[in-house]
Amino acid sequence: MQPGAEENDARLPRTESWSVGRRWFGVLAAVVAAANAVAVVLDLGTGEVETTGDVVFAVVRIVLVGTFAFQALYELRSRVIVDGDGAHHQELRRRTYRWEEIAEVRLYSRWGENVVQLVRHDGDPVPLPRSTEHLDVLRRRHASATRPTDG
Repeated sequence: MQPGAEENDARLPRTESWSVGRRWFGVLAAVVAAANAVAVVLDLGTGEVETTGDVVFAVVRIVLVGTFAFQALYELRSRVIVDGDGAHHQELRRRTYRWEEIAEVRLYSRWGENVVQLVRHDGDPVPLPRSTEHLDVLRRRHASATRPTDG
């Protein structure tokens, strides 16, 4: 064990998290969804839906509301949460990768963009988007959780 490692472990916060979604895109998608929802309500409320073309246009707008609302939810909810148990990647659902399952935390380059990967013991990679600034946190957490204990 390295000198001072226990002190560093004691200074680690209980949990750390960061957003991995594109917030600007989530807000933009929410605005587009809201604008289309208002347009559909106004069209249906004023009785301007008279022809088949109007009905098709209203249905298309309703589909757009759902699509953009779904995308906004995905982008605004996406985050990585790291604690003593593992890394939790939350998108629409939450997936947990326990530190005991992870063999390595590494940085690799794909098409000129650096990407953080958690590599499982079976070799399966788990990419963590937009987490390069937190590579040190992930490595410290992994080292702390997988360090053999004396006893």
